[in-house]
Amino acid sequence: HQPLRYIATEENFESSRSSNAADRLNSLQKEYTKFMPYGIGISSAFLLHLVEPINLSSQQFLSCKRSKEEIVNDIIYSNDIMTRGGIEVDRELAHQMKEIHDLCLTFNLKFDKDF
Repeated sequence: HQPLRYIATEENFESSRSSNAADRLNSLQKEYTKFMPYGIGISSAFLLHLVEPINLSSQQFLSCKRSKEEIVNDIIYSNDIMTRGGIEVDRELAHQMKEIHDLCLTFNLKFDKDF
């Protein structure tokens, strides 16, 4: 009675390598999904400036000194932040949110617990 041994054949090697690659890809996709909210946050902060730039030169923009309170008030009370960029920005952000939703379903991630 001989102990069972793993016999290294080309077929076994290929099978092992492909399952390792699949595991790595699956792990990478889960990590991508977990970091995606940060990307959406960055997109929502900058996309509106790309689609509908403000009318300041680079020099004016960089020399503009504003307090934290002014910045927060602009974000909370300014309708400009919510409407700037229009439908293009809305659609892109909606697409990104749908993508993260679909990935969460695919990888069985709970948005409120796994992030």
